[in-house]
Amino acid sequence: MNRRYNRDVIPYARPAYLKSKISLNPVLYSLNPKLALPNVPAQSKTRTYTEDHPAGVLRDGWSEQVHPEGDNYYYQSERGLVTSLDPRDAQLSSCLTKAFDHLMSLLPSRYDVEVFIDLVFCIAPPQPTVTVYYYLVDHKSRQIFWAMDVDLKAIGLTEVLSKGHLKSLLTPEYWVHVDYYPVSDHFDRYFGDAEAELLGVLSHGAIDDKTAPGSTCPWAAAECIQYTSVIKDLRALDLKTTYRVAIIARLWSA
Repeated sequence: MNRRYNRDVIPYARPAYLKSKISLNPVLYSLNPKLALPNVPAQSKTRTYTEDHPAGVLRDGWSEQVHPEGDNYYYQSERGLVTSLDPRDAQLSSCLTKAFDHLMSLLPSRYDVEVFIDLVFCIAPPQPTVTVYYYLVDHKSRQIFWAMDVDLKAIGLTEVLSKGHLKSLLTPEYWVHVDYYPVSDHFDRYFGDAEAELLGVLSHGAIDDKTAPGSTCPWAAAECIQYTSVIKDLRALDLKTTYRVAIIARLWSA
C-alpha cells in the first residue's frame, strides 16, 4: 500500500533523511490517487508477524492492524498516529516521529486528534527531501483538517461555496479515512453513537423509499433493511472489531 516510488525515490529512510528538509503536502484520501488502496484478498494477509519478521518486531507502542479487505496498516495509540508504512524499519519510524512532531508544533495546542502520515523520500539533487502526505482527523466532530491553511483546489475541492458546504464535503472524507483505517480502539468513545444514529438513518430511509416520491436516501428500502439486519446482528454479538467499524464507516461515507 502506498508504494509509489520512482528511480529518484526510495521506499525506506536512510540516516541522512533525518536531517533532510521536510515538505508538508496536505491531502484528502479519496481525492489523491497516490494513496489508493489495492484490492488484496483477505486470506493473503493473515500471517501474524513475530520475531521472525525480517525487519524485526514492532516497538515504541506500534501495533499492526489488518483491514477487513486484507491490507496492513500500523497504529501508534499514544500519539494517535496511523500509517501504511511499516515502522519496523528504525529509520522509517524515526522519520514518522519527526514528521508527527513537526505537525504538532504547527498546532496552537495538542488537540485530541488522529494523524495520518505517508512519506516519500526523494534523493534528487541538490538536497534530499521528505514529502509528508498528511491530514488530521477529529473523531469528535467527524472532520478532516490540516495543520495550516490549504489551497482547497490543490487538494481536489474545486467548488466550495461556504464553511458549511466545506464541512459537508469533509464529513464523508472523515468516514473514508475510518473505512480505510478502522481502528477499533475508538469504538466506545466515537463509533457506538455513530452506529446508533446510522440505524435511525437506515430505518427512515426504508420508510422514505416506500412513501416519498423522489427519496433522497442512497439505498432502496430492501437494502436499508438488509444493512439494518447486519448491524443489529453485530450489536447483539457486541464484538468491537475492525470489521464493525469499517461497516459503519462504509455506510456513512456512501
